[in-house]
Amino acid sequence: DVAIVVAGARAGEAADRESLALDGDADGLIAAVAAANPQVIVLLQIPGAVLMPWRHSVPAILAMFYGGQETGNAWASVI
Repeated sequence: DVAIVVAGARAGEAADRESLALDGDADGLIAAVAAANPQVIVLLQIPGAVLMPWRHSVPAILAMFYGGQETGNAWASVI
């Protein structure tokens, strides 16, 4: 079985990022899922560079920058 975790970070005009961390406790969620199931695919929807302290615990990381209204279809095509 494979676990898929989707996480991201938001930014935009008048909403600058305060750090390079993912939003909320996404890092904690990814680390917990990876501890429970080492077969994890992490999908990141991000505006730019992010910190990935869990990167050595997961076999696959896919990142997409803002894809617009076809984001869901693009993810489906990649997976």
